[in-house]
Amino acid sequence: MDEIINIINNIGFPMTLSIYLLLHFEKKIDALTATIRDLAEVINSFNIEKQLFYMRPVNTTYKDIYTN
Repeated sequence: MDEIINIINNIGFPMTLSIYLLLHFEKKIDALTATIRDLAEVINSFNIEKQLFYMRPVNTTYKDIYTN
């Protein structure tokens, strides 16, 4: 009986800690994944603006494009 209690004491704490950390880090990883996805969308929108800028007529400036 003492052996079973000793095994539970030795295994229970590390297992509980591991489950807690897994759940805690899972939330953080989900938040980071969403942030990276949003950042990728912003970078793509900048690339589209950059492509539009280089496709402009020769005598047009960057300011002329975005003020109209």
